[in-house]
Amino acid sequence: MYPWGGSAIQARSGHGRAQITGHEDLQARSGLAPLLRRQVSSSTVRQLPLTLSPELSAEVDRLGLEFLAEILETETSRHPGNVDALAELGHVYTRQGRIERGLEIDRELVRVVPDNPTVHYNLACSLALLAVKDEAFVALERAIALGYCDAQFLLEDDDLASLRADPRFQALVRRLESARPKRPRKA
Repeated sequence: MYPWGGSAIQARSGHGRAQITGHEDLQARSGLAPLLRRQVSSSTVRQLPLTLSPELSAEVDRLGLEFLAEILETETSRHPGNVDALAELGHVYTRQGRIERGLEIDRELVRVVPDNPTVHYNLACSLALLAVKDEAFVALERAIALGYCDAQFLLEDDDLASLRADPRFQALVRRLESARPKRPRKA
């Protein structure tokens, strides 16, 4: 949760990888059970984290994102007011490389929750990924006007890489850094 957002909508950035662990029944249903290394001691079985090759890990990630997209598509069609599911669907589309579809979701979120700085930030990310710089800066300006205040996150977010060389980006960062409250020095 970010300090500027009151809902579960999160700014999307980075594409971290979760370590695969789980319960035996889930692994059996998914077909991963035979792949697990197990350590057996008397009558207990303890599962160790699964180590996958980069290729297999990428395939598992791809399949997981496809599955998650299908679940979220179903959820948002059945419950159009579920803004959190819609936001997550936009994030999943972006991770899948379906940037244009993620952008459509971000535009819808801005229409539905126009006063949420995070949806404007995510819109800026999608626009930046598509190199639509002027609109991306408009969305970032709106996010800041609504309360977005994390200059460090802005600097580290890979989605905004196409904007970093633009003088407007550095001006936004300076503005955020100068607006940040100063901490009193300890004596």
